[in-house]
Amino acid sequence: GGVRDVESFSPEKILLITDGSLLTVTGRGMKVKKLSTESGEIFIEGEINGCVYSANRGDKESFLRRVLK
Repeated sequence: GGVRDVESFSPEKILLITDGSLLTVTGRGMKVKKLSTESGEIFIEGEINGCVYSANRGDKESFLRRVLK
């Protein structure tokens, strides 16, 4: 498993699609430097302050509304 796609990104928040979940990375000055969907790896440059997993992607739209408020 690993990262499959980048849903959205800004210097303060990156929302990643992983196998069966969403991962929200928060920080400052972040940039996605490299994403390999084959290996599931992502390289982020900048200050990372936190990571939060959402275990269920079934309610993706509702989850996004809560995260982006």
